[in-house]
Amino acid sequence: MKVIICGAGRVGSSIAAYLSREPHHEIILIDTQGDLVSKASEIYDVKGVTGHAAHPDVLVRAGVREADAIIAVTELDEVNMVATQVAHSLFNVPKKIARLRAPSYLDAQWSNLFSRNHMPIDSIISPEYEVANAIIQRLSIPGTTNDIILTGGGVHCIGLTCEDDCPLLNTQLKQLPTLFSDLDFSIIAIFRGYDSIPVTEDAQFRPGDEVYVLAKEDDLDRVRAIFGHHERQSHSFVIIGGGNIGARVAQSIKRQNKKHSVKLVEANKDRATFLAADIAGQGITIIQGDGLDQNIVNEAEIARTDTAILVTNDDECNVIGGVIAKKQGCERVISLVNKVEYASLAYDLGLDTLINPSAITVSTILRQVRKGRIRNIHTIRDGALEVLEAEIPDNAKIVGMNQQDLSDLNPNIRIGAVIRGEEITIASPAGAIQAGDKVVLSVPQSCASELEGLVSAHVEIY
Repeated sequence: MKVIICGAGRVGSSIAAYLSREPHHEIILIDTQGDLVSKASEIYDVKGVTGHAAHPDVLVRAGVREADAIIAVTELDEVNMVATQVAHSLFNVPKKIARLRAPSYLDAQWSNLFSRNHMPIDSIISPEYEVANAIIQRLSIPGTTNDIILTGGGVHCIGLTCEDDCPLLNTQLKQLPTLFSDLDFSIIAIFRGYDSIPVTEDAQFRPGDEVYVLAKEDDLDRVRAIFGHHERQSHSFVIIGGGNIGARVAQSIKRQNKKHSVKLVEANKDRATFLAADIAGQGITIIQGDGLDQNIVNEAEIARTDTAILVTNDDECNVIGGVIAKKQGCERVISLVNKVEYASLAYDLGLDTLINPSAITVSTILRQVRKGRIRNIHTIRDGALEVLEAEIPDNAKIVGMNQQDLSDLNPNIRIGAVIRGEEITIASPAGAIQAGDKVVLSVPQSCASELEGLVSAHVEIY
């Protein structure tokens, strides 16, 4: 697949880095800043074009006539919209994805603007909106580092940290079915620091491990409990960072429960003034100041707060602020970080949850560019693992296979759950996949292309 990415900033570079790892993708990156293009071309397996992404001649230099998809993620919404419009009107590019940030463009009442007869964007992504939703979802299941909703909510993939008092420390995976015979769940990944630990029968849990568990929604509380997580729902929140993400999270919390205490700290005076006029009337307290300043920390009463959420534009501020909040006595900390290296440090730093905007954006993009009837894709740990949901067509190669068949073909492809009609089955080695099933699978990115072939419709040519 030939993909043109417009914008070599943080979002565009993350998408280019991820997609370029797959051999069947040809990636071309466009940006007006030649240094960003050159840097990306040196680091990743991508081609670079310096120029304005909305200009037809620049798109031609990028090979737009043969492109399968264009992903416009520059910093300007209007450039992204024009780039996709040009790609459609002049070059008939099949797949068009644009990043939009302005709330007005995302308002449902103007959705007709992006219909095929007007500005035909196939998929609109708003990283800030997606990140805000991810934070709200983390809040709904306390004690988790991640929560991936699958099959419309019937199945969840949750991340859990093995604390020093975790009851399952040193327990082998093969013992779990005996210990919890009445609980249906599956371990799909174990991360120890930077490393992914093979999920084998003899694998054991160690302090600091981040474990990803697949379970039915009704069983999530019990799954959390067996890993020693009994955290309660939060009722008071301090949000550090009053940008679009922080404001959306604050408003969402208040919409869910007006009795929740929500304080929003913003360093920029003009932005804080705007927030005071825009959302303070919703019962949200706006505090202007540096979230790392001890006086502001005291004013926000972080020591008596259930959850601190740090979503400034500075990774280090979010990490350091999270550590300060924990030392002050805050029960739970959620920090926004773009550097994947921080993920393995969360346990050592005492942080409960790290949110990676790039990973969330990449997951959104992958849903559009993956082949086959793939309905949902989420990446974990910068692509160390993909968790996806696929609808199986009649003539897919995977029909009739069970976990053992897949393991013989590729031991890295794992069946997580099978949804047949109204019945949800957390996968067992004996169960065979049937046409029409919805299947949750996990696979490393290096094997994603092979999995696409297994779940896609197979056509015999004679």
